[in-house]
Amino acid sequence: MALNWYRAEVIAGTETHCYFGSSSMSEEALVRTIQAGEFILLNDLTYFDEDGEARAWTEWDPQYLPRIHLNPKHIVSVMRLVDDPRKRQGDGSKVLAYPGGRPDDDGDA
Repeated sequence: MALNWYRAEVIAGTETHCYFGSSSMSEEALVRTIQAGEFILLNDLTYFDEDGEARAWTEWDPQYLPRIHLNPKHIVSVMRLVDDPRKRQGDGSKVLAYPGGRPDDDGDA
């Protein structure tokens, strides 16, 4: 069974948060599920560190299984990724790099 990787943006109060994970659902099936008002499940939950490297959720918090059920009422957008973002390790790309450096970088090196 092929896995598809997704980035899901959800509303949490006054903020939005992005979750990265896999699903066996096709993009079309995932959208239909959301439209039907059903929760979606993302497995292999992954986050990006300050350097833009993909990390397993369990590296950040080992107390939880690396999966999340998202409430469709709070989903802003879903984007399918080309491939497993963890495969990008060490290839020099900065998936979530900020233009001009890190957000806390004030240029006083």
